[in-house]
Amino acid sequence: GGLITILLILLAPWLARFFHTETLPFILFSLIVPVMLFVRRRPEDIDLLPDGASPDGAGASLGSGRPQASTPEFSWTAKEALRTRAFWLLLTITALGTLASSATGFSLVPFLVQDAGLSTAAAAGVLSLGTFLAVANMFWGYLADKITPRRSLMIMMVGAGGMMAFLLSVDSVGSALIFAVIWGIFSGGLGSLENMVLAEYFGRGSYGTILGVFSPLQMIALGLGPGLASTVRALAGDFYILYFAMGVLYFISAVLMYIAKPPPLPVRESAEAELPGD
Repeated sequence: GGLITILLILLAPWLARFFHTETLPFILFSLIVPVMLFVRRRPEDIDLLPDGASPDGAGASLGSGRPQASTPEFSWTAKEALRTRAFWLLLTITALGTLASSATGFSLVPFLVQDAGLSTAAAAGVLSLGTFLAVANMFWGYLADKITPRRSLMIMMVGAGGMMAFLLSVDSVGSALIFAVIWGIFSGGLGSLENMVLAEYFGRGSYGTILGVFSPLQMIALGLGPGLASTVRALAGDFYILYFAMGVLYFISAVLMYIAKPPPLPVRESAEAELPGD
């Protein structure tokens, strides 16, 4: 996903030059439609199992002839998830992390040029390198399998917050490249780890609905980042206050993630108790 986004950014000027801006959206839409034919809702739709599930535990049946997993998967409904403290903490973490990443990414080139003394070409190269390192999602996925997505997200937030402090001292191409590499690795895993935590906490039965509640606030935070960066620059004359504040937001998010432990399973009446005559 991250690589495709980078490719689209690079191809956008070329596409705009050869296609009219009014017809380009229809061309892109025509590319999406065939892909939709291959989209499936869940692994079972193509006779597969979720990652980590073993077919060995599905050999026994409970009298119905249907194989049963050794550890049944539990999925929350969206209404049940909304009643938990963990959900609202995760929503806050998502908003704060997205705002910090958006404001930092938008203001990075102006900061490097105007405050750190880099050339425009060098600053753009630094930003491109940091964006490309979103491929570090593979590393975060591996780490999440080893130490859980929650702990991985805490590490990511602390690391990104620490790089905000480092950014305040950047004054050369070398230090800017160091920042781009490390910050790109940390900030690149934000979206993937947040989604993994949601799936780990609330299951996949209503995952789309739960994620749909997150998306509007996430988009708002994404849009507020550039405006916040511009406002701070206009009022303060530089971005140092902004980066200090964004570092604080990352650290606050790490603390909130520590507090947001997996919620206890909701109490449900068994299906057998609701059957008449039982």
